[in-house]
Amino acid sequence: MLVVGLVVLLAFGGVLWWLRSGDEPAQVDLARDEAALPDDDSDAEPEPGPEPEPEDLEDLDGRWQVDLDAEPFDREAGTGSFVGYRVDEELTTVGAFTAVGRTPLVDGEVEVVDGAVIATSIEAELTGLESDSGRRDGRVLSTLGANPRAAFTLTGAFDLPADLDGDPVTVTATGELTILEVTEPVEVEVQAAIRDGSPVIAGRVEVLLSDYGVQVPSAPIVVSASDEAVLEWQLFLTRG
Repeated sequence: MLVVGLVVLLAFGGVLWWLRSGDEPAQVDLARDEAALPDDDSDAEPEPGPEPEPEDLEDLDGRWQVDLDAEPFDREAGTGSFVGYRVDEELTTVGAFTAVGRTPLVDGEVEVVDGAVIATSIEAELTGLESDSGRRDGRVLSTLGANPRAAFTLTGAFDLPADLDGDPVTVTATGELTILEVTEPVEVEVQAAIRDGSPVIAGRVEVLLSDYGVQVPSAPIVVSASDEAVLEWQLFLTRG
């Protein structure tokens, strides 16, 4: 009986580890990421080369595509281009927990004219969503069905601030968000910055999953999972 009890305990602990395997990634924030960059080693020899020139807004005019090669994707570190979700859960014996899933399977483009973003179309394949739990990922995909996708299309142009070469700037954009086959109007909070001469955009929007016909997955270990979700993204851009 003792052996059986230990096996059950280890199995239960394994389930908890699958569902909560450490601290979850922080919210996407270009300002935080910029501040988190390591300081230069004072003992290291500086690399030769000219300082990069500031990017003029006019230089950003044109079409930009999502760049999947600018940085390698890492869910926990929050690097690379990705789209993802954040959903609050309540787990038995564990308590409150925020599930974070992210997919690097993203495509799309942004068009800039006279320093204003006039068109944006982004699409993500939800089959690539990864969280800290393979079991959760399986339930999410079974809920979303075959070939699930999410997309955002800009419906209102917005100007890029003149100080885009400084700290990340935040603007509000209007658009249409499609999850599966349902499209709803949304206002999204967008951050923009210049990294190595190319733009990076990030943002978030709060949604009700039920508005898009998405049923929150359930499991015996999950006491409750919120219908409210935060969709977030970080996209490095390259010339189209």
